[in-house]
Amino acid sequence: MKKYFVYLNLIFIFLSFSIKAQVPDWEKGIVWYQIFPERFANGDSTNDPAPEKVFTRLMDGQVDTDSIPKGWKITKWTSNWFEQSEWEKKSGGNFRDHLYERRYGGDVQGIIDHLDYLKELCIGAIYLNPVFDAASLHKYDGSTYHHIDINFGPDPAGDESLMNS
Repeated sequence: MKKYFVYLNLIFIFLSFSIKAQVPDWEKGIVWYQIFPERFANGDSTNDPAPEKVFTRLMDGQVDTDSIPKGWKITKWTSNWFEQSEWEKKSGGNFRDHLYERRYGGDVQGIIDHLDYLKELCIGAIYLNPVFDAASLHKYDGSTYHHIDINFGPDPAGDESLMNS
């Protein structure tokens, strides 16, 4: 066992000296800004997610209409994060119980609309959280990795048609 541990350490030391991180010239000194697109900015309200997408059961892809709260709608950007909307109050619980059901309608147009703001902050590069089409809020469980989420682009119906073809 000791011998195995020594070999493992030697391999680690060898790799540490032989692998040198190469940072591209364009990246040196860059300030990165990570964006969670759905929560960043709603630039196009015509592509806001419908409750049927938000409340899709992920296992079988069927919509559980009984789970859609009455009055559910997109949360306003100017709202207080800790304040519950009317549909959240009617559903009961505290504000944390509904965070995964809240949608702000953020999209690619919202990011484009705020590029000047990011430039003012001296942001030089943007890192986006997953943008793949998915029913979940976080998009790490994309239903397809060939298309961005239909609610992030300018033509949800066209995007959905393209994905189904």
